Amino acid sequence: MEIVTPRLIVRSFRAEDVQDFYVYQALPEVRRFMSLEAKDLEKAEAFVRRQAEMSSEIRDAYHAFAVVLRDQPRVIGDVGVYLPSGEERIGDLGFQFDPEFQGKGYAFESASALVQYAFTEWKLDRITSHCDPRNERSYRLMERLSMTREVSEGDGLAYALSRTKWLLSQG
Repeated sequence: MEIVTPRLIVRSFRAEDVQDFYVYQALPEVRRFMSLEAKDLEKAEAFVRRQAEMSSEIRDAYHAFAVVLRDQPRVIGDVGVYLPSGEERIGDLGFQFDPEFQGKGYAFESASALVQYAFTEWKLDRITSHCDPRNERSYRLMERLSMTREVSEGDGLAYALSRTKWLLSQG
């Protein structure tokens, strides 16, 4: 899979992406609002290898995609969607970026492209996303994607976007 946006390429991971991926995954600040620890090189290699080999038809799996700058082929972050199996056509959106590239609109540009792909190619009916309430950048991004805050269980924030609302927002 490959999506080209004005400044980015959102594409399937490749084996050669490990080092770029590891650079930001090893930073504690990238994971500070997640319950997961920073990845070591071995875990980063396993993740990239698994993602590079994964078919887009696999369900009950998180599909992550590398976000690459068009003018310099470097992975600066990743966006992904968890695709469930069964009748429900609801995906869960995730994203993480190298701090060096945060605050420049890359997360919005790539997540918007992936949301479009999820609704048009995977035929999802709804996309959700969750974050820690202290992660303002994350929930502001969800709001920019036209996602609506929902009542959440626990301490996190929950957002969702239906295909119908997304289609209306496309004009």
